[in-house]
Amino acid sequence: MKEIQPAHAKHSPSALKYKETCPGFEPRKEESVFSEEGRRLHEAVEKGNLDGLTDEQKQIVNMCREYVDSLESEVYGTGEHHLVVWREEKLFIASGLTFGTLDYALFNNRLGLADLVDFKFGRNSVPDAEDNPQIQAYVLGIFEASPGTMSVAAHILLPRRDEVSRHSYSRSDMGRLRLRISTIIARCEEASPQVCPTESCLYCARQGVCGALHSHALQIANGYDEELKLPEEFHPSRIIDPATMSRALNVSRVMEKWCDSVKHHALQMRLGGQEIPGYEMRSRAGTRRIADPMAAWLAVREKLSSEQFIACCDVSLSKLEETFAQAAPRGGKAKAKQELCEALADLGVVETGKESIYLAKTKK
Repeated sequence: MKEIQPAHAKHSPSALKYKETCPGFEPRKEESVFSEEGRRLHEAVEKGNLDGLTDEQKQIVNMCREYVDSLESEVYGTGEHHLVVWREEKLFIASGLTFGTLDYALFNNRLGLADLVDFKFGRNSVPDAEDNPQIQAYVLGIFEASPGTMSVAAHILLPRRDEVSRHSYSRSDMGRLRLRISTIIARCEEASPQVCPTESCLYCARQGVCGALHSHALQIANGYDEELKLPEEFHPSRIIDPATMSRALNVSRVMEKWCDSVKHHALQMRLGGQEIPGYEMRSRAGTRRIADPMAAWLAVREKLSSEQFIACCDVSLSKLEETFAQAAPRGGKAKAKQELCEALADLGVVETGKESIYLAKTKK
């Protein structure tokens, strides 16, 4: 019977940068809003289908497609036609230690050259192509899968940051790339891997069960990493030094995620039949809502006027904009939304809530 390959590697290339810092890191299995967007944008870049994307997302996808088109045109312009293109290609890496799916690769088999392109759709910085373990894993996988490839130019595209990071690898780099990747994985496979809490804990599925993180986040002690070390003065109202407040904010971000994880795992424990001292399981009714406004109007129209009914309704401005823009000609959605906003503003029916001010982590 043919062995069924899991959808994701235990130590996937995308998780290597986290696992190198902390061998106990475990990616979350649930899909976040950001990962879901990334999946849709990768698919749009691959297939060229922009349906359902916002204007900003379409611009991002087009930037990525134009970049790879320029790579192909550049090679064709030299008279070379010995090209092979990989899109969303699954690669087995480091002799099968891990595997992953690269975004795009362009091969000139006659000259033994390849270009690897990885699309990053987030707003945060990532390690440069010269030092990025995910990219190095894919480069190694290309060398292993394509013995005739002598050089790989790696490109990391960050369209939301308007950045491109490039680095060229030669086949002679395979030894050090394999050593780095195999070492990361070997440390993770230890019976009791040495864990090292950092801000990567924000994305780790083990927040609720990681003793090392709990020690860092819950105790005041010396010798912890500066990134998560609680300040000596931990009462917020007494912190007067900006640098100390910055450290406290770093800890608070991890603590918020940790608290949510504890509540989740505690509920799962109770649902599994285990009693938790001092806590009992309760339930609250879900929020009621009208699923079909037109049907609701038909049910009350003999008792209420249309004005009375409309006064009970809330209109989502974002949904109204999107629906209104659907009727606009191709390329005119943004203009249609603007015209609608101006018309509603002229009528004085748009209310803007009070502006909120908050602190956000500085982007590097």
